[in-house]
Amino acid sequence: MWNNMAFLRKALVLAGKVSTGFMFIPILFALRRRKYLNKPLRIFLGYCISNTSINLLHQVFMWATGYFRAFFVPLLNKYHLTDTNFMGILAYANNFAFLGWYFYTVMPHEKTAKGIRWLSSGLFIAAIIDYLFIGDFRDYGVFTPAASATFCFVLPAIHLWFLYREDGKVPLSKNPYFWIAMGLFLPHLAGFFLYLMGDSIYKEDFPLFVKISIGKISLSIIGQVLLAIGFYYARYSKFLPLRSST
Repeated sequence: MWNNMAFLRKALVLAGKVSTGFMFIPILFALRRRKYLNKPLRIFLGYCISNTSINLLHQVFMWATGYFRAFFVPLLNKYHLTDTNFMGILAYANNFAFLGWYFYTVMPHEKTAKGIRWLSSGLFIAAIIDYLFIGDFRDYGVFTPAASATFCFVLPAIHLWFLYREDGKVPLSKNPYFWIAMGLFLPHLAGFFLYLMGDSIYKEDFPLFVKISIGKISLSIIGQVLLAIGFYYARYSKFLPLRSST
């Protein structure tokens, strides 16, 4: 069964649909707690909305290419498109832009925050250049996915380290930034290998690529639940200090 290409593609598409559905959970929690959202949480809500929209766009594209085959097949053949990898730049750019902005606002250390601002801006520009002029936009790629995975893994890890060192008024169990950091850290920690080696695995061992992808999607669903918990505790954000330059 796991060697049947048609089954594997359907399983991956179904897992993607389920994951996209779970992305609405933190957004709903954020809207329910909107009166408690401070600037960082509003920025992160923007990230969640844009990230969900990008995933919905993937789902709509796959549905449209199947339902309107007569229209899309000639275009797909013309540009040699066999999957949605060419749309990956949207997610990577979203990570660099919104997550860089969010972590810039919540990092308590001024030099670290400024470093994140410059790093996120540089990676955003590098991703666009790589997509347009260096890499093949049809492939999964190596540099930009690896940079995005490292970025999305390292920033929450650094923030978690600061949070553990802090002796704040809000315990970690009720700190919305802690839950958001965990909701980002876990899926990207597990998905680092896929981001780094995804292109070669996709080409050489598609069944393994699907298994790893579904595992990562499962952890992403857990991450969405953690993000929702973060928004649930938004009322405690007023006790969390912000840098004066935020």
